[in-house]
Amino acid sequence: MNCKICGKEIAESRYITDVLCSENCFEKNFWNEIIAERDKYIIINNTCYRDGGKTPGNYFKGFGGRRFYIRFFDGREITTDNLWCQGDIPEEYQNTLKNEAEFYYPEEKLIKTKGGANH
Repeated sequence: MNCKICGKEIAESRYITDVLCSENCFEKNFWNEIIAERDKYIIINNTCYRDGGKTPGNYFKGFGGRRFYIRFFDGREITTDNLWCQGDIPEEYQNTLKNEAEFYYPEEKLIKTKGGANH
């Protein structure tokens, strides 16, 4: 069998889901899969996250259920208590997986009064 990434012939794969010959190929395969499903991920400060959405009952939540407020550069905002970190994006993938959002806290939003003052 041949490694899915580099093509090297190997007797057996150390990985369950894919034929991969090394940790280096495993990492490349991991980031290639994220690129293939790009719309499922959020990139903030060169770190990749995934919103796990709503979970029923007592299922595990990312970051132990901590609430995150995320503002995309296109103006969308989301709030999640089930954010999962996929890791820091290697430099070779940063041109493809570009920053698209930032974390914020609701109290950072400024409210304008009729007189124009910020509060």
